[in-house]
Amino acid sequence: MAKIDRYVLRQIAAALVSITITLTIVIWLAYSLRYLDYIVNRGLPFGTFVSLIVLMLPQLLALALPIALVCAVLFTYHRLIAESELVVLRASGLSDLRLALPALALSAMVMLLVALLNLQIAPTAARSFKDLQYAIRNDFLAVLAQPGVFRTIREGITFHIQGIDEDGQFRGILIHDTSAPPKRVTLMSERGNLIRSDSGPRIVLRSGNRQELDVESGKLSLLYFDQYTMDLGLPAGSGGREWRDFDERDLGDLLSVTAEDVGARNVQKFRMEGHARIVSIAFAPALTSVALAVLLIGQLDRRSFARRVIAAGSLPLALLAISFAAKGLAGKVPAATPLYYLAILLPFAASLYLLLRSRRRTAAPTRPPSLATAAAPAP
Repeated sequence: MAKIDRYVLRQIAAALVSITITLTIVIWLAYSLRYLDYIVNRGLPFGTFVSLIVLMLPQLLALALPIALVCAVLFTYHRLIAESELVVLRASGLSDLRLALPALALSAMVMLLVALLNLQIAPTAARSFKDLQYAIRNDFLAVLAQPGVFRTIREGITFHIQGIDEDGQFRGILIHDTSAPPKRVTLMSERGNLIRSDSGPRIVLRSGNRQELDVESGKLSLLYFDQYTMDLGLPAGSGGREWRDFDERDLGDLLSVTAEDVGARNVQKFRMEGHARIVSIAFAPALTSVALAVLLIGQLDRRSFARRVIAAGSLPLALLAISFAAKGLAGKVPAATPLYYLAILLPFAASLYLLLRSRRRTAAPTRPPSLATAAAPAP
């Protein structure tokens, strides 16, 4: 690779890294805010929260990289034309395809990275993410440990605590049990903790009282205790998830699902998600080549290049919109699946053809005028 190629490639790569990090952080924060409830209200350890949001990164990177690459190409080539570097390079004999080569090479690298993310890393991370999320949602301590909140842990039983000590002990516990009418049982204790057993979770209450009211007779009995153990009537364990969503499945699984696996209504939806993973691999080179064709083909001047940059940024966005529309149509009409591929591949092929044609036109030798022609007087 020539020095000029390495120079342009470094410029685009530096912009790509900066834009990708910024874009990923913005999307990442937007998604992670919804999980702050696990820390604020459920007392989830910060390390577990970090693990949860880190598992979101592969999918976010696969989404952000093609868009960030187009932005990096637009930024870099706009700077090159603003500083007249691109004009000098073209004047030195470099064709449009040659000027686009560094960006196309980088788009091929991004394509391989997106393929690795979409086909291997992202499904594995999505499975781990949803398994961890499922475990958090079904963890009894996380469900109960919400100070100041009245929780119905099962039908007829309401649970409330005032706070949690540093050692994990519940403080100010109130349990109201109406699951066995006509009796109503209310337990109050100063402290307590949750324990697990083979039959299910139990709570051990210390220094409290148990009030039992018979609604029919109006009789109230009161019992003071130093320690009292209550079975919460919940299952012993949360078990594993049997259902796997489309983002957790491998490509082969998505393309080969049957009605018995996911239901007749979901077969085409899952298969289209498999096709979407394949098409998304081509996003980086396709969007980049379209932007480059708009930027480079034709005369380069500062006055019109700003309009070119706007057009080069708008056209890939329009291409993405058309692709998503084709995906939606193919999700309802299986026969329209080839349109989904064509929506990306046709603009990709057309832009490469235009760049190649421009190279041939630029590289075509021009015949110098003869001396007789040069000396002949103009009519």
